[in-house]
Amino acid sequence: MGDQATSVQTLLQTSGELQNLPYRITWSEFPSGAAGIAALTGGSVDVVPTADAPAIFAFAAHDPVKVISASLPSTPSQSIYGLLVPGNSTIGNLAALAGKKVGWQTGSVAQYFALQALKQAGVASSSVTFVNLTAGSALSALNGGKVDALFSSDPFMSIGVADFHDKVVVSGAPYVKGETFWVASKSALDDPAISAAIGDLVGRYAKAQLWAAAHRSQWAATFSHITGLPIAVSDLYVNRSQYVTVPITSSNIITPLQNEADFFYQQKVLTAPLHLTSLFDTRFNNQA
Repeated sequence: MGDQATSVQTLLQTSGELQNLPYRITWSEFPSGAAGIAALTGGSVDVVPTADAPAIFAFAAHDPVKVISASLPSTPSQSIYGLLVPGNSTIGNLAALAGKKVGWQTGSVAQYFALQALKQAGVASSSVTFVNLTAGSALSALNGGKVDALFSSDPFMSIGVADFHDKVVVSGAPYVKGETFWVASKSALDDPAISAAIGDLVGRYAKAQLWAAAHRSQWAATFSHITGLPIAVSDLYVNRSQYVTVPITSSNIITPLQNEADFFYQQKVLTAPLHLTSLFDTRFNNQA
């Protein structure tokens, strides 16, 4: 199984859901959802966690993968996405981005967040100079003066606030739904034993999310200990990243993701329209 910032493994371990497994998991760490999906299509992992945009671009590339599990924020007003600026910045809203250099990661939710937010604010995206940054280099670029602002996500956003005294001046909550997915390879899903193990782990992860919501302090302390992140970062991250596994249905998952793909096409990020229904495999809906 793939992971990012050891978040899936840490939550499963801390909540006790990795006990008495009837199968063995080999974990692989990836810096982004796109990197995880690349490993998935290459056959080195069976399932990876990712945000919504990488799943769309995987479908556009005809990658042999399926979305098999979905999670939504348990508190819609909270978001793991935000517009981050240095603590001494005068940028306080989206309109102030005109004429500025702004970081994002292309092919990510940050790109969708940025384009959607600027459109709703009436700010032409052509008035902004976008700089493509990896998750690992984004904070140093922001705090080193290479960009004026950054469309960011957690845990990096929380690291910026806690360690660099950056400010979140715009929350992603009004602009992105914040879905997270597990994406599996078709070859893994075609293997009965691996498919059964994935289904079991989906159910365990759903229970782990409920445990995290009821034990936030313990979860933050353990996440800090295992990842090495300061407790101040972990507290911010944990309180913004409460998710619940939900069944994949048209209304709550498929239609919103289709709308996102349509927006990318309208913005000429995608070169052709997509019809995402076949991206989803709902065999594990009863685990939610």
